[in-house]
Amino acid sequence: DISIPSSLKTWFMSIYYISIVVMSILSLALLNELWLLFWSPIINCKSIVDFLLINNNFGGIIMGLVAAIITTRSWLISEETITKYYSIYITRIMVIILVLYTIIMTIS
Repeated sequence: DISIPSSLKTWFMSIYYISIVVMSILSLALLNELWLLFWSPIINCKSIVDFLLINNNFGGIIMGLVAAIITTRSWLISEETITKYYSIYITRIMVIILVLYTIIMTIS
């Protein structure tokens, strides 16, 4: 067992959960845009991507999250043997977030 300080564990888990939430929002936005691209909407409502495009702060939120992941990742390099799986998962999530955001901005 590894003893990680509670403040560090809180930081790691908050970065992880925020990343999962942002990735879920972007995934739903992409699915929504693909649905609207091929089929007409059942109910006339604003799309999720319109919300993301209107809210200019969302890109800043993503870049802040990526910066936090990079900062966390740089600390984990020295502790690679202890937190290897967390480091790999958070890096994959960061790449998925960046790819999804790029695709959504390209489609719309």
